[in-house]
Amino acid sequence: MNQEVAFFLPSLGAGGAEKCMLSLGKGMAAQKLDVSLLVSQAEGPYVGEAAGSLRLVDLKSRSVWKSIPRLVRYLRRERPGALISALEHANVAALIAKQISAVEIRTVVSTHTMVSLMMRVNKRQVSNAMLRLIRLLYPRADHVVAVSRAVASDLSEVTGLPEGAIRVIHNPVEAPKIFTMSRAPVNSTWFRPNEPPVVIAVGSLWPHKDQRTLIEAFSIARRSRTMRLVILGEGPQRPVLEKLLRQLHVEKDVLMPGFVENPYCWMAKSNVFVLPSRWEGLPTVLVEAMACGLPAVATDCPGGTSEILEGGRYGCLTPVGNAPAMAEAMLGLLDRPLDPATLRKRAEDFSLEKAVAQYFDLVAGPAS
Repeated sequence: MNQEVAFFLPSLGAGGAEKCMLSLGKGMAAQKLDVSLLVSQAEGPYVGEAAGSLRLVDLKSRSVWKSIPRLVRYLRRERPGALISALEHANVAALIAKQISAVEIRTVVSTHTMVSLMMRVNKRQVSNAMLRLIRLLYPRADHVVAVSRAVASDLSEVTGLPEGAIRVIHNPVEAPKIFTMSRAPVNSTWFRPNEPPVVIAVGSLWPHKDQRTLIEAFSIARRSRTMRLVILGEGPQRPVLEKLLRQLHVEKDVLMPGFVENPYCWMAKSNVFVLPSRWEGLPTVLVEAMACGLPAVATDCPGGTSEILEGGRYGCLTPVGNAPAMAEAMLGLLDRPLDPATLRKRAEDFSLEKAVAQYFDLVAGPAS
């Protein structure tokens, strides 16, 4: 194959798919492949990291759909050997651009969420149109990747593709990088010796991430013992969550500093990680917490969370939206934490090297 592999994303926002594609791109570049990262708009917190390690191509378009003509021109001019995309609208745009360009190129589209649930939060007209495009175009890709078995099953139901035709490749976690970054200091008095234990969550402040239930659970658990809560991440739910903190009178014991470039030093110095989501594709942040040796409580939500924790072997699973159960699990892990070495060992199953090898297998063959 042509040695260039092109990745395509809408932007470099603070999402798991963006982080995954950036890690894969760097991993493939380390294998002496020519890697380009194409984005509709070069914006988001990962722009600096991408520009410093890969060939970053800004298509300078106001939307994914408006970037299609420029993506077509890029494919015709550069003729990369493979095009790997992530997120449904970018996947559809990539497949349209490939068809228009008439270039022989191997296409890999990757799904990072439970599509059926994601569509429910969109307007009905948008969801129906997107579903039609997915059903029409995904069968034309050389490979369709899902980040967990649950996502593969859901995507099969949505698209009609046989589940066996969908390749499951877990999101990669760069454990050595996480270990190095986790040793950095945190500018907060909360992590000094003899301070109360800290529960931490990391994720965008969107409704389906359900930090509301986490805050309610923290309020319940705090009645039993002194503790603190840190929520790293930014999003439209911030005003709602801050209002809830005041209503529950816990605002002095909850810190919400927004998006931070290095969440791992916060994780490594905390006592329990909590993932309160209503659904997930494959929550890489949960594996990252385990790579820091941090025991976790997570909702047993649709998606790959239970796959990571192997049904509760490597952490506590609680029902979605159940604040009392989450509070009980948090208190239990504070009293009886899991072995950090065991958690780090489990995180190694999601190595970057393994994911890069699996994606390379997909792009190394001839284009369709």
